[in-house]
Amino acid sequence: MHITLRERDIIQLLLLHPDGITVSEIAKQLDVSQRTVHRELKNVATTLLRHEMFLEKKAGVGLFVQGTSEKRSELKISLLRQTTEFTSKEREELILLTLLKSTDAIKLVALANDFDVTTRTISQDLDHIGSYLQAFGITLTRKRGRGISLEATEQQKRNALGYFLAMQFNEYEFLEILKDPEPNKNRFLEIIKMEKLVLADKLIREMMEDHDLQLTDHAHMTLTIHLSLAIQRVVQGEIITMDEALLAELQQDEKYGIAKEIATVMEDVFNIEIPTAELGYITIHLKGARLHAALLNSTSIHTSACRSLIRYVSQKLNVAFEEDPSVLEGLLKHIEPAVYRLERGLDLYNPLTTKIMTEYPRLFQATKEGLEKYFSGLIFPDGEIAYVVLYFGGSSILYDAKKEVTLAVICPSGLGSSKMLTSRIEKEITGVNVTTFSLGELNFNDVSTFDLVLSTVEIADYPDEYLLISPILTEAEIAVVGQEVKRYAGKTEEVLLERAYQKDKKKLWQFDVKEEFQTIRVFSDLVIKLLAQFSVETLPVTKGLDVMGKMLEVMYEKQLITDIEGVRSDLKEREQLGGFGIPGTEVAFYHCRTASVKEPVFNVFRLSERVVTLAMDKSKVDVASILLVLAPMEVAEAELAVLSAIGEAVIEDATAIFTTGSRAEMEKQLGDVFYEKFKLMVK
Repeated sequence: MHITLRERDIIQLLLLHPDGITVSEIAKQLDVSQRTVHRELKNVATTLLRHEMFLEKKAGVGLFVQGTSEKRSELKISLLRQTTEFTSKEREELILLTLLKSTDAIKLVALANDFDVTTRTISQDLDHIGSYLQAFGITLTRKRGRGISLEATEQQKRNALGYFLAMQFNEYEFLEILKDPEPNKNRFLEIIKMEKLVLADKLIREMMEDHDLQLTDHAHMTLTIHLSLAIQRVVQGEIITMDEALLAELQQDEKYGIAKEIATVMEDVFNIEIPTAELGYITIHLKGARLHAALLNSTSIHTSACRSLIRYVSQKLNVAFEEDPSVLEGLLKHIEPAVYRLERGLDLYNPLTTKIMTEYPRLFQATKEGLEKYFSGLIFPDGEIAYVVLYFGGSSILYDAKKEVTLAVICPSGLGSSKMLTSRIEKEITGVNVTTFSLGELNFNDVSTFDLVLSTVEIADYPDEYLLISPILTEAEIAVVGQEVKRYAGKTEEVLLERAYQKDKKKLWQFDVKEEFQTIRVFSDLVIKLLAQFSVETLPVTKGLDVMGKMLEVMYEKQLITDIEGVRSDLKEREQLGGFGIPGTEVAFYHCRTASVKEPVFNVFRLSERVVTLAMDKSKVDVASILLVLAPMEVAEAELAVLSAIGEAVIEDATAIFTTGSRAEMEKQLGDVFYEKFKLMVK
């Protein structure tokens, strides 16, 4: 039975979440609509039945697979063996890995049959793969009658394979996977069996502790991959070689002893013999990673040269890189192992070389001249120079000089969905300044000066362009907004250097002191009132209960609202523009502006039974807790900041705090959020 790519992805998500996963979460992870997921579920259920398993749905939990662990494992293997659809990127990656691991030539027709595509498609894939491999000195050959093969040394293959694996995740993700290897959510780690990765990680940690050594997360990741590949390739009979003179020199180094300790454990566990050349490469990796904590000691022989290099580049480009201590720190981390490599003729592949030389030509040239001037006797290849350029290009001196892109975010009330969107944007996209507006108070002139305008609802008669985006901001929408931000940011080298220069010349600002203190006073007063006034009410739910009406009755009895029907009408009107339920949680965030309150109101209601509520993404959610925030029609900007902070607190920790937390826990959470807002105001 043929399984589509989407069906395969849904099944894999179900298997990764044995305790259940909601349709909305599946849709979010696959970047499709919930309707699309529901449409695929019939075929998914049929596939599960063929493997003696069942698709079940449980209220408050979501979808999950009912079946034995043995059947689940059989299904995973079956999915891998069956002919499935692959994206072009997935197909190219799998072909690349097949070629790197194979010792024999592979037929073009065989690859086409494996992936159920034409030989022409595979040929196009091979063109891309060949370009990638050239950077490692590997030649991809295609010979009629013989097939496709690689002309490469064992070291070149390992470099290409190790770099590919290191690019699949950042250091934090990689090390977290090793802490909790089951379930393994990254299919590429199956290239190296998980037990080899876990063992390598364990050996490295023990080495760091036994020898009082330090290792950056990046060096930890790359060394783990290096050791894991070494184990696997030796087991497969692939032997690496090394120049005898270089090996003899390395054997005199203290790190060689550490390499031997690691090799001894590897030999015992996997019943293999580690050649001396392998020990040499492990030693080089240890020295190149610069494990000793003393590296950043100011007495380093390279400190003076690095300081001179920074001073030279600063003067050449009129940018004060000396003011950023991270530039010197970064250079010291890189230069010493770089000098070690260069003195022994060991080149370091840098996949970003061409990009850096193209996008930062002045910075590259100045860095090259400085290295030649202050590190005489060494020839720095372009790849090494490009790495050094990164420490200048990543400096806060340039980062602070980037144009901050202004975004206007519009939603019906300015309290709810816009805050979710704002929170997501600020997490996913750097270099933006976000301001929120309510649809009711929108003045087209107010947003005309913003670089980008985003809205969670359609805006009638708006004369300029704007992006219509969902409140939860999908991955596809993040990509679109990110591209627009880059376009407005003007992040070219010329612009960045000029802004850094101008910023250094003028560091003055003005503000109205009286107005600033007035804003702070309004903010503080409202925070004190809200924290004193808000309470957690338990709401018994019976069949047919008007939950909204019951909540408003409680608020009326507490004299916090003046007209139950007035607030109900305003909430209903707001709900028509977008639901109140927060997708993926059991929390609803009821909010609106209304003439039936004189001051902002905040209350939490715990329901004795869950109720179905329309969510902000138009789905349905089962709600156990409701947060009610009401604001007067006229509200000061400082008061709006307080109310928006509540929305952010809900988004950040809705399930943990507002579903099961005590009033004291909620108050602490809100207090922390209010304080962070306050610090931003007085900064």
